[in-house]
Amino acid sequence: GDTLGTRRAIGRMRDLIRTLDPGQAYRIGPLGLCPLLLEASLERLGSSGSTRARDQLESLMLRGVWEVPGNLANLIVARWREEAGQYVEAQEIVRRRSVYSIPLLHPSLDPLEARLRTALGDTAGAVRAYARYLSIRDQPEPGPVAEQVDSVQMHLRQLTASPRGR
Repeated sequence: GDTLGTRRAIGRMRDLIRTLDPGQAYRIGPLGLCPLLLEASLERLGSSGSTRARDQLESLMLRGVWEVPGNLANLIVARWREEAGQYVEAQEIVRRRSVYSIPLLHPSLDPLEARLRTALGDTAGAVRAYARYLSIRDQPEPGPVAEQVDSVQMHLRQLTASPRGR
């Protein structure tokens, strides 16, 4: 909840980025992504209704920042869109992973994709996404991952048992 400290840290990050390479590419590219993501997060917490940083972030993501920060930003922005009920937009963001994805994030992206596909009425696509997730998490250790696997299996059973899923 310390947004003042976060704003100071964002400023320090931007100052450091300028010292690393004063070129325009790094102020708006991979190095500039992290402070922009933090600013967009602060916008979501605020009551001003501003979306400047989020809009800049999404514009940058559309240009294809595919490194690890770009993959994480896509995941975060897709979750924000899902929370806002913007399922089509969130699905478009999740689909970016097919080109720029890192396997480490697939366990987070697959259930998200399945939820979005379910919300959009694409039961077959949701079943495929859940099945992909379960193929990655075929032997989970006890704990949070096993709980998520149980949850995914329950959702998958519900989808395949419903008249729409047949």
